[in-house]
Amino acid sequence: MKSLFVACVGAILAITGISDRVFAQSINPESQEIQLAGSPFAIVTTPDGGYVFVSMGAFLPHSSNGIAIIKQRGNSASLLRVLETGGDTFGLTITSDGRYLVDTVQTEKGSTAPEGAQIIDVKKAIAGQSDAIIGTVPTSPTTASSIEVGLSNDNRFAFVSNEFDDTISVIDIGKALRSRGGTSPIVGTIPVEHAPVGLAFTTDGRYLYITNEKALDTDPDYQGNVCSIPNGIGNPPPTTPGPYGRLTVIDVRKAETNPAASVRTAIYAGCSPTRVFLSQNNSLVWVSARDEDNLLTFSAPAVLANAPNPLLSTTPVGVAPDGAQTFDHRRYIAVANTNRFYTGQAGTVSILDYAKALSGAGNAATLGTFPAGAFPRQWSLSPNGKLLYLGEYSSDVLAIYPVRSLVEAVR
Repeated sequence: MKSLFVACVGAILAITGISDRVFAQSINPESQEIQLAGSPFAIVTTPDGGYVFVSMGAFLPHSSNGIAIIKQRGNSASLLRVLETGGDTFGLTITSDGRYLVDTVQTEKGSTAPEGAQIIDVKKAIAGQSDAIIGTVPTSPTTASSIEVGLSNDNRFAFVSNEFDDTISVIDIGKALRSRGGTSPIVGTIPVEHAPVGLAFTTDGRYLYITNEKALDTDPDYQGNVCSIPNGIGNPPPTTPGPYGRLTVIDVRKAETNPAASVRTAIYAGCSPTRVFLSQNNSLVWVSARDEDNLLTFSAPAVLANAPNPLLSTTPVGVAPDGAQTFDHRRYIAVANTNRFYTGQAGTVSILDYAKALSGAGNAATLGTFPAGAFPRQWSLSPNGKLLYLGEYSSDVLAIYPVRSLVEAVR
């Protein structure tokens, strides 16, 4: 199956003229594929790694939405059940004690089901109890806007990115659990720039980094035509000129009491930044610049100090990168190249040498690539660091890669 897919992807790449850097040093790591009922978006595990939760949307014919609950036994996984959430489910996170899940759910037009951030009892969800969903907190005045969700390090507050409202909602989790539909647990909203999506907290809980796909035209040094932004699907896809995106930094403590005044700073961060992660004790910020096919690395101290040149390195990857994840004790980075705007949506994975990517080695940082189904989107690393999970959004598949196999393939 995979070898046939490699051949098909290669043919598509040849036809579309996509750079062959996507398939440089092709590798073939071991994997297990779990067929899902819907399109996977976010992936989280229980703290012990025994269960995997995958948020899903119903975007293909005969597919359904909800949260897939998967039992993980060693290197083998199996689908246990699906929790019905009442709508397409996107962002997903879990409290550090493994007691609660928080997701974002978007309902269909005309639906009376609540839309926003849901709080879910993990034990009840695993057991298949009908009352597993504790409640839903409305987070966006715009239908189908809430996309990602993250928890403060103390699990007291949830932050939800409202993609089409250009805001971040701040939710008091304790209040949400106590009120059960009474007083609103929304502390307030943080105004940010256009299309906020990715969220990453510093390990000390002090700052929250947010990707915004487009800058505001009121930003200093704004340029409206420096990027080519796809506005449809084709071979190649149609594009329109657009501005760089922005990386916004939030002061978390301020956001918990006065969200509207909590923006610390914002910088330009390439064409359509979508995902962000931190490394090396919060000193490095990595951003997927989707519409320029690069992974960018910024100096966090320089970002916070509003220094003029915070960019440290630019690493070319595959077409339209989204999720990125370090693994094997931060020696490598896995990047999901979605290729989401090309007809056929043939996706790939790039495996990068972490140190080379940071040093600015460019193409030399890519150690291997392999096909990854249609629209590979987001990653998750198991708590013991031995498994990498990848959601293939348009294939309705959760792919599970043993880290050992990936490392052996690129050595």
